[in-house]
Amino acid sequence: MKTSNLRNVICLFSILLLFSSCNSDKDITSFSIGNYSATIEAATNNVLLLLPMGTDLTNLTPTISITGQSVSPASGVPQNFTIPVPYTVKAIDGSTKMYKVIVRPDPNIILIQPETFTVCNTVNFNMIHVPGGLTFPTGMNDSSTATVPNAYWIAETEATYELYECIRNQQSDYGYSIGDPGLMGSNGTTANMNPQHPVTAVNWFSAVVFTNLLSEVLGLNPVYRCGTNIIKDNSTASNCNGFNITPDPLSNGFRLPTNNEWELAARWKGGNSSYGAIEVPAGSGKYWTRGNYASGANEHVWDNVSYQANLNQAPTQTVTWYNANSGGSTKEVKLKNPNALGLYDMSGNVSEWCFDTSSGGLQTNLLVRGGGYWDPAHFMSIGYKYFYTTPGNAVDTSIGFRLSRAVPANPNQAQTQI
Repeated sequence: MKTSNLRNVICLFSILLLFSSCNSDKDITSFSIGNYSATIEAATNNVLLLLPMGTDLTNLTPTISITGQSVSPASGVPQNFTIPVPYTVKAIDGSTKMYKVIVRPDPNIILIQPETFTVCNTVNFNMIHVPGGLTFPTGMNDSSTATVPNAYWIAETEATYELYECIRNQQSDYGYSIGDPGLMGSNGTTANMNPQHPVTAVNWFSAVVFTNLLSEVLGLNPVYRCGTNIIKDNSTASNCNGFNITPDPLSNGFRLPTNNEWELAARWKGGNSSYGAIEVPAGSGKYWTRGNYASGANEHVWDNVSYQANLNQAPTQTVTWYNANSGGSTKEVKLKNPNALGLYDMSGNVSEWCFDTSSGGLQTNLLVRGGGYWDPAHFMSIGYKYFYTTPGNAVDTSIGFRLSRAVPANPNQAQTQI
C-alpha cells in the first residue's frame, strides 16, 4: 500500500514538472510608474504610458507584473525613458517575448503642485489637490459608491500642535475665542511629545472655529457661519445647535473635510492597479484602494471573509500607528509612508473629525475617520467609519483633525488631473 502511494506521488510530481516545463506564458499584464498605468497593446506588444507634462523621463522606476518566469529589465529597476525601452519576458519553458515600452508626457495631464502656506514666519503646511467629479467605492466591502463633484485641497498631514498653537495665540487679534487649548500629542508633555505631533483634545466646535481663524490669518474668507454670521468663538458654535452651522459654498477658506472627501483622498490610486486595487467606474482607468486596507498599504488589514484582523500586519504598519506599534501614544506626523496622493497618517496616529453627522444630530453623533494610536487594526481600514456619540464640546486625546479647502470654480478652466 505504501509503495502504491509513493508511486502515485512520483507520477503526480512528474506530471506537474512536465506541465511547468512546457508553460509558455510570457505576458506583461500591468506596467505602471507611480500612480499612472500603461496601456498594453496585445497586437503590437507596445506598452504606452502617459505622464504629466514636465515629468523628468530620465530616471523613472516602473512596477511590472507578468506571467512567466522573469522580465528584463526587472521590475523596480530605474530606466531612462526618453527613448523607447525594450523589455523581454521569459516563459518557464525558456521562450521569450519582446515588448517596447514608450513613455511620453501628455499635455492633457496637468500635475498640480501642492499649496504651501506659512504662518508665524516658520510654521509651514502643505495642501494637496484632489480633482473633482470622481466616483469611488465606499464601505469595508466596497459595496457602494459615492461621487465628490468638485475639486478640493486636503492637508498633507493632520494638524500639528505647532500649527494649532501658532494660530490660537493670534485669536484675540482677530476677535476670536477658540476655546480648547489642545494638547501636544496624546498627553501634552514635552517628555515624549514635540510640536510636530498632531494636536489632540480639540473638540469639534473648536476645530470649526480654528479653521475660520486660520482663514482670516491667511487673508482668506472664513467658511463656517451661524445663519449669516461668521463663527468666531466656541460658544457661538455650540449654541448654533449643530445643523445651523453651515459652510459658505463660495468661501475660499479652510474647513474640515466631508466624509466623502476624506474617503476619496484615502483611497485614491490614480492609474495604479497594483495590490488588488479596484477600478471604479469600470473601464475608467481610475483605481482605488480597497476598503479593508489601511490608506497606502499594499495588503488588507481586515479580512472581509473571516472578519478577523490580518495576522501579517507588517504592510499595515508601514503606513500607520495603531495599538500594535504605537506604544500607546501619538507620533510625529510624516514618519510613516504616505498614500498615493502623498497624504500621511490617513490611517492611524489620531482619528480625524469630519463635517458630517448621523441622523441623530450634530450634538450627539459626529463622524470620525481614520482610527488612532489607541485603536485596534480594523479601525485602520479606510472603509471603516464611526460616529462619536458624545456632545460636540467633548474632547478626546485620540482625536485630531485635518484641514481641507475648496477649489474655487473657474468656468474657463477645464478640470485638471493628477
